[in-house]
Amino acid sequence: MSSLVQRENQHKERISTKRESVQRENQYKERISTKRESVQRIHKYSEFINAMSSSVHRVESRIMNRKVELLIPAGSMEGLKTAIHYGADAIYMGGEAFSLRANAKNFSLEKMKEAVDYAHERGVKVYVTANILAHNADLLPMREYFSELKEVGMDAVLIADPGAFLLAKEMMPGVEIHISTQANNTNYETFPFLASAGRKESGLCERAKLGRD
Repeated sequence: MSSLVQRENQHKERISTKRESVQRENQYKERISTKRESVQRIHKYSEFINAMSSSVHRVESRIMNRKVELLIPAGSMEGLKTAIHYGADAIYMGGEAFSLRANAKNFSLEKMKEAVDYAHERGVKVYVTANILAHNADLLPMREYFSELKEVGMDAVLIADPGAFLLAKEMMPGVEIHISTQANNTNYETFPFLASAGRKESGLCERAKLGRD
């Protein structure tokens, strides 16, 4: 009986030893698997960093290679000629309606056409402001105004109001739309939204910071 008990105990010990060995092997496999996952995460993170770095370099390259545009306001034909004489790359002006350039003399459609022709002959662009924050009563007159304004031949229209933006796209499909500073773009998430809506250029709010603060 004593010998039988000893053999049984030895058998149990061998089984226990095998179990411990299997457990150690499983633990080893888990550590290997964890290390592999960690390496994969590191590789993915490195790929992300490289992609971000490449994107930043592309943006920096576009910014560095982009010509700075000297944009000057003009409230009269005399002011426009003076701005062009002193080196303006582009002029922005207000019409007799829907512009926040209330203190300027502003241009009739006829005078605006004359100003655009004068500027284009000298290689200068002209942008027209229609940057009021429109009320319901403004929409129908604005639609009519845009249908006439598109014949002026300006290079872009400056818009602040989303409703005016949609009207400009509808009534002047061949004219670029730039977002006025009056739209008060104060955060960087606004610009992708405006780009998706079809805007060409956007202006920051005058007091906005260029960082992420």
